[in-house]
Amino acid sequence: MPVASTRNPSRHIVFSGGGSGGHLTPSIAVAEALFHRDPDAQVTFLTSGRRVDQVVLKNSFVADDERCSIVALSVTQPPGLTFSGASHAWALADSVLRCRRQFRSISTHVVLATGGFASLPGLLAAKQCRIPTVLFEANTRPGKINQWWKPLATARFSAWPVADVPRLADFVYVGMPVRSWTAEAKEKQLSSEISGIRRILIVGGSQGSRRLNDIVHAALPLVKLPDDWQILHQTGTDKRSFISTQCSRHNMTTKSYIDHLPDALRQSAFVISRSGAVTLGEIAATGCPSILIPLSTAALSHQNSNAEFLRNQGAAIIVNETGAHPEIDLANAIHTLVNDTSSRQTMSQAAQLLHRPDAASDIARSLLELADRSQHNN
Repeated sequence: MPVASTRNPSRHIVFSGGGSGGHLTPSIAVAEALFHRDPDAQVTFLTSGRRVDQVVLKNSFVADDERCSIVALSVTQPPGLTFSGASHAWALADSVLRCRRQFRSISTHVVLATGGFASLPGLLAAKQCRIPTVLFEANTRPGKINQWWKPLATARFSAWPVADVPRLADFVYVGMPVRSWTAEAKEKQLSSEISGIRRILIVGGSQGSRRLNDIVHAALPLVKLPDDWQILHQTGTDKRSFISTQCSRHNMTTKSYIDHLPDALRQSAFVISRSGAVTLGEIAATGCPSILIPLSTAALSHQNSNAEFLRNQGAAIIVNETGAHPEIDLANAIHTLVNDTSSRQTMSQAAQLLHRPDAASDIARSLLELADRSQHNN
């Protein structure tokens, strides 16, 4: 991993957050936009100690860019889960101390936090060091850290236009920041009807989803797909539900991981997916119709809230994984979209209306302006 320079950059921006790809991907997109605006800027990523954070960053431009440094903190779980009180307190205190040392080693001008337990050490250290903080909320229902820190933040941004949600009333809607290649996928997108695409994409998040796999496995035998339709399924590491008979019966291709999901989205007639915020941002950016199966155990039911928002905009169909017969509900939804071109086109247009291509650039501009103000005040 790159090591931070000891020189004082003209602008040093810190991204605080991790624990999942959903808490890191927006930061990576903003960092990319930031360097377009100021090639001499320097950024630091304060992440959790989870392996997923290192994998996500390693697979991005951040790992090879000398302007970027990565600090993996001690925290690996949110409070109240597997941590005992004492061990959690130690991990949090140690992480805050490491953040303060990082801020001292390179003069830090602003901290952007993306929510979740991994963002807390950076926020607390920034408060102690009198560094301005900015919040970004990727979900339609804000997490506990963003709710708690909202009064202390200098600026607050949200990925979705949910001003009617009281807890997000103070957040400025800018859209979901997406990487440049996601935007390129949108520019290259052709209508699935014109290009003759007859493919269903199935994804359960970057690490897959056993429950989603099981529901799909039960639903597919109930669906009679036309011969010219194909299925591409990102299974994650758990492929036990997808035996060879399923693959041959439905002309299915399985992959543990799809490197460029936006490309796969634009090449599909519709997607069956969880409803994590980043995935929904990529669905909107590519205008892909969706059948969403929210993760029922997600914190604060945020995936249900995300899915309901897209459904209310006419961009998605929801299948409840805790319903009496989710496999039948999914089979019915697949049948509807396979056989109704008009519905797919309407859903695609509705999804595209939710995409704001300048989201990453707008946040980057605000961060640089705050950095300039912070430098001047100091």
